[in-house]
Amino acid sequence: MPIVYIILVIYSFIASQIHWPFGNLALILGFMLLLLDVVIQVIRLALKKTTYHVFLLALSLCFLSVGYLFLWLFWPGMKLMAWASLILALPGIILSFKLKGKAVPRRIITGFLFAVVACFSLMKTSALYCFKNNISSENPVNEAPVFMVHRLAFLLYHENEEKRAEELLHEIQDNLNQKTAYFRALGKSRYMLEVFVKDSAIVSTDLEQVEHGNWSYTPFLLPEDIPLSELN
Repeated sequence: MPIVYIILVIYSFIASQIHWPFGNLALILGFMLLLLDVVIQVIRLALKKTTYHVFLLALSLCFLSVGYLFLWLFWPGMKLMAWASLILALPGIILSFKLKGKAVPRRIITGFLFAVVACFSLMKTSALYCFKNNISSENPVNEAPVFMVHRLAFLLYHENEEKRAEELLHEIQDNLNQKTAYFRALGKSRYMLEVFVKDSAIVSTDLEQVEHGNWSYTPFLLPEDIPLSELN
C-alpha cells in the first residue's frame, strides 16, 4: 500500500502541473489506503504476525500523509498540521532503523515523504502555490487563470507583501481589459478559435468572465474586498 500511495502522490503532482483531472482525489484516496494499512498492521500486531516497529512506521506514514494533504490542498491550518505530522512521525522513523528485509522499502518511502513535507513546510505559502500550479511568481498574470492569480495575491497579502499583491490585482485588471476588448472586436466564434484553442488551460477559466465583463468570479479577494473595477 505505501508503494501505491507514492504512485498516487506522483500522479497528483503531475496532474497539478499539466492540468489533468482527479489529482486531489488521488491524494485523498491514497490517504484512505494508508488508514486501511494502519488497520491491517493493528490486526497483524494483535495476531503477533508483525512487530510494533512496523506498526509505528505505518502510523508515521499515515501522519505524514495528513501533513502532505493539508499542504498540497492548501487547507486551513496547513503549516500547523504539517509540522505536527513531522513531530508525530519522527519516533516511528527512528525506531524503524531496527527493521530489515521487507520493511526497508516502507522506511524509504516514509523517509522520502518526511523530507518532502519538511521542505514544503519551510517554503512560503505563496511560493508553494506557484510551485504546485507551475506558474511564475514574477509574471503569473500571463501564465495562469484569473482565479489562481487572485489566490496568489491573497496569499502574498497575508505574507505582508501588500505592495506586490496590489500590483498583481492591477495587472489582472489590465490583462482582462485587453481580453475584453479583443473578445468584443472578434466576436465569440473567432475569439474561441484564435485564443481559446491556443491556450485552453488559461482562457477556459476566464472565458465566461470575458463574455460577461464580470471579474468577480473568485472569492479570494484581499481582506478589504477591493473591487477590481476600482483599481483602474
